[in-house]
Amino acid sequence: MHANLHDAEAQLRACEELAELAQHEAHNREVLRACGAVEAICTALSTHAARCGGVHVPGEVEKLLAAGCLALRYLARGDEFNKIYMREHGAVECVCGLMKAHRGVAPIQEEACGALANIAGTLRNKVYMCRHGAVESVCAAMTTHRSVANVQGYALCAIRNLAAVRKNKILMREHGALECVFQAMAIHPDAPLVQEEGCAALANLACAENHADLFKRGAIECVCAAMDAHRGVVAVQQYGCAALRNLTAESAKRKMFTRQHGAAERVLAAMCAHRSVALVQEYGCNALSNLALD
Repeated sequence: MHANLHDAEAQLRACEELAELAQHEAHNREVLRACGAVEAICTALSTHAARCGGVHVPGEVEKLLAAGCLALRYLARGDEFNKIYMREHGAVECVCGLMKAHRGVAPIQEEACGALANIAGTLRNKVYMCRHGAVESVCAAMTTHRSVANVQGYALCAIRNLAAVRKNKILMREHGALECVFQAMAIHPDAPLVQEEGCAALANLACAENHADLFKRGAIECVCAAMDAHRGVVAVQQYGCAALRNLTAESAKRKMFTRQHGAAERVLAAMCAHRSVALVQEYGCNALSNLALD
């Protein structure tokens, strides 16, 4: 890759091969990291992103930038050390810069959101990424590509992972993450990925400081609608129960509101439909416990 840095076709082929190698094998991801794959990909992305910007990206360069983000996404899959290594070697800044330069190109935004979602897999990474533009980048992608379900789905996954740290939840609300979640779920009611990740994002964004805003924007109604529309999708039911659990953790008034909107019935239906799924049962029991206590 270093020898043909300015050759977009050569870089594209290399990124595609790296993505293929990193997709399934944990050992491959370790070897690729040790061989300098992260640095090579980031260099390719930065070099070719700087050569053109905006919506009108040459086809080969667009494919290269998307393939590079996909390779980073796979390299960060399930490997905590790789996630840390990528943060320490500039992958977050590289991806966020790429998203800003090519905001209007949906395939690039989709893969970039997927990469950020996977990199945001450690506590320190989550905090670092919120301080270095990840939330703004993801929300901008969602706002620009409201009609593209895959962009919304991977962006919601990034929001979900970033919001798993308490200190990030308030910052994310202040940067418009709540609006983005609700818009995505409203526009794509039939997309299981959007509804699954939307429920998971709401579950993680729920905290004492965000509860009033979440209820005001219709979080309970949104989660119940997702669970109604996707009764057979385990992940939607699982994260729907988790969201209802977290949203009803405190105020007695909000618990009553939630009960009045049929949340308990949705939880019971999920538990009956997915008896063998441990997390549905666990989150469902937690939600029912919260709903029962004033």
